[in-house]
Amino acid sequence: MRIALGCRTELVRSGLAELLTEGTDGEVLSAATIDQLVDLVTARPVDTIVFELEDDPADQWRADAARLRIVARGATLLGLSRTRRVDSALRRHGCPELAGVVSLRAGLHELMRRLGLAVGAGDDGAAPAAHGGANYLSLTGRQVLTPREVEVLKLLGGGHSTNEIAEVLGISAKTIENHKQHIYAKLGVQNQSHAVALGVRRGMITPTLKSIPVPTSAVG
Repeated sequence: MRIALGCRTELVRSGLAELLTEGTDGEVLSAATIDQLVDLVTARPVDTIVFELEDDPADQWRADAARLRIVARGATLLGLSRTRRVDSALRRHGCPELAGVVSLRAGLHELMRRLGLAVGAGDDGAAPAAHGGANYLSLTGRQVLTPREVEVLKLLGGGHSTNEIAEVLGISAKTIENHKQHIYAKLGVQNQSHAVALGVRRGMITPTLKSIPVPTSAVG
């Protein structure tokens, strides 16, 4: 199975591609823009195309789907929604050109289900952690992320830099780096991309757009 993934945020795109690769016996190709995605599937036939629906009118989604349909005949087209604004527009206008739409807020399990892929529980055999709780089990089930660490992970998932997160949260960049290292250790990962990918996979976080203002929380 070969999947083409289109998503504008590099961190989210690479994380989703990594996790989708783990869940398939095939290949996951990725692109940042619709133009790049069209070029990609023109050069290499794919079975399924998953692309992010921008905060544009529904007519643009239909145009994008039509372009992809022309160059990738027979491929299944799935839309990927990351914002409530897109969800609301979909409810009003729909997009019949797509085989379906998956909201990232529903978690990776829903995306994998729509792709017909099996998704296991966590490495500890437990179901994904519930979103919105105070603490979250790591993949081993032995440690938790603190509310502050989850907050940092959410901002990382939105593509924010260390300095930007420090400014949003009102703490030093060095403290943010310490939080990142604690997150990596608890999740058993080596880098930021994998940490965000695992956070999405287990329902701990939902990636947000960098352009959306993030409320400043109390210093922790």
